[in-house]
Amino acid sequence: MVFSSDGARIVTASVDGTARVWDAGSGRVIAVLSGHANAVRSAAFSPDGSRVITAGDDGTARIWDVVDGEVLAVLRGHTGPVGSARFSPDGALVLTAGADGTARVYKCDVCGSLDDLIVLVRTRVTRSLTDHERETYLHEARRP
Repeated sequence: MVFSSDGARIVTASVDGTARVWDAGSGRVIAVLSGHANAVRSAAFSPDGSRVITAGDDGTARIWDVVDGEVLAVLRGHTGPVGSARFSPDGALVLTAGADGTARVYKCDVCGSLDDLIVLVRTRVTRSLTDHERETYLHEARRP
């Protein structure tokens, strides 16, 4: 769960495929964000608190309007579950991280619609450490 920047709301992610926005003072549910086909792994507010982004096991991230609970955009591109999604500090970009080993940056306009998909990272370490790398790591790990 995550608080909005003003502390007035909380958003929670759930294995039932939803996220919920709560009033932090009363504990009342403000909106149920329903649309993911599988578990929602993370949820976060936009900097201004007007939108929520969710990341799901269905391979998508979604941007939601907090007031009416409507989905504004569905971000596709990952080939596996999306474990995390966040807005940039100015709300203009969204970063997602997936089990497919990629992180993706989406450029958003102020209304929440999506432009330009940029694949930021697509690297995996697929080799074993060399003897020298292993020794260096072990030496550093033993230091007080």
